[in-house]
Amino acid sequence: MASTPVQVIVLYGDDISGITYKIKKNTKMSKVFDNFCRHKNIQRSMVRFLLDGKRIGEDDTFKTLEMEDRDKILCMSRQEGGC
Repeated sequence: MASTPVQVIVLYGDDISGITYKIKKNTKMSKVFDNFCRHKNIQRSMVRFLLDGKRIGEDDTFKTLEMEDRDKILCMSRQEGGC
């Protein structure tokens, strides 16, 4: 039986509406991230993706993250260094 598609919303900067992706529950998040970065014309290495304040890994999926339909993922600019 095929998996029912779910939606995730990726937010970046001042774009409060975000971009909605319809994915399967076992789709790797790296696929969503790569597509998002191409769409926004930003370098993948310069951003991080967070769910509830925790970084999302490349191999994470909707299912492994125990996400809910229409959950929001936050895309943040990568920060280097610190004090």
